[in-house]
Amino acid sequence: MTTNRHNDQPTTDDALGFAPAAAVLATLIADTPHDDTPLTLGIYGEWGSGKTSMLKMIERKLTDRPGQTTTVIPVWFESWRYAQQDRALWRALLVRIIASLRAKLLPSETLLRGLHAGETEAQASAALTQQLDDAQTRLYRSFTRDKPGELAIDWAAASRLVASLALKSGAIPAGGTIEAALTPEQTTLWDVLHRERAKVYGQQVEALDEFEGLLRELIDGWIVKRNRLLVVFIDDLDRCLPEQAVGVLEAIKVFLDIPGCIFVLGMDRAIIERGIAVRYRDLVGAAGGAPVRERDYLEKIVQIPYTLAPLSPALVKTFLTARLAGTLNLTPDMQQQVAATMVAGLARNPRKVKRTLNTFRLLYDLAQANGRTEHPALLAKLVVLQSSYAAIYERVAASPTLLT
Repeated sequence: MTTNRHNDQPTTDDALGFAPAAAVLATLIADTPHDDTPLTLGIYGEWGSGKTSMLKMIERKLTDRPGQTTTVIPVWFESWRYAQQDRALWRALLVRIIASLRAKLLPSETLLRGLHAGETEAQASAALTQQLDDAQTRLYRSFTRDKPGELAIDWAAASRLVASLALKSGAIPAGGTIEAALTPEQTTLWDVLHRERAKVYGQQVEALDEFEGLLRELIDGWIVKRNRLLVVFIDDLDRCLPEQAVGVLEAIKVFLDIPGCIFVLGMDRAIIERGIAVRYRDLVGAAGGAPVRERDYLEKIVQIPYTLAPLSPALVKTFLTARLAGTLNLTPDMQQQVAATMVAGLARNPRKVKRTLNTFRLLYDLAQANGRTEHPALLAKLVVLQSSYAAIYERVAASPTLLT
């Protein structure tokens, strides 16, 4: 168990009782036969509940299993990080998977462990590289506007240019459209632009179809037939825009519904369901109701849900007491009082507990440095009020006698 007192980074050192659940989930994943894949696990919890740490513990247990016959190839996709670079998050996920397969399968030690009878390392390397290159080429072609090497056209700007020509040549008739105001020459240009845009769109769809087929062959030949599992960990979907998050879920069903793949999603279920509602808010059924029920949609994607439980009071107290040890002028009895106060008043969320503890330590150390003798348990109560009960804390700050 780590003794780090301030850091809130994800960890594989289990100080909060995640290890048993991580071990069970890792075993479930590792023992899943190929004919029971693709499979998706949802690790649900509110922000700060420890989802990322749980995912990292599962990965660690998957890759540290002596005697395991199936080799796990883990891929990490941190949604929040890629969401800043590409609005089409599903596309970033596919790019990341291809890049990870290249990085994890091509090294000699991995190739040698998966060679078929009579196959050399050089042959395997050449074949795998070719398949990865082909899949990557199709994927990139699917999101370029024109063929490689040609001048890219900004379709929106081109359409605006044609429209501006119509406006300059004369007013658009009342109640009319831009098309109605175009001259024959402008109409021809307008039609050409739209035909060309439709052509490029068709090429993009064709490239995506080809990519999906190549990816399926790639995973079948280098994952399934070589007794491996591709386990994709997708974290922080709930921090992304609704359209981005739903796009990733749809990509799992559309492009990655392939035997040999297992997905582990860390997310706040309530936030994702609200995102699904936003994504489909403009679609209504004949009776006026929403055509997509958020929970039904998510249940179609996730076959095995696991919700992180709140930390037990005893576990929180043990965690706090261990981290309070060594604090200047804080006796063991005082440590127990502070821990008990925080357990009584805090939501049992790992991030909330750590942040409140950090605040208490800072204020206690400042009091020591300024020569004040704050009662630790009273200071702990104030910090808990400030952290979890802001309205009450404001009243106490205005009228300190309320504490009595």
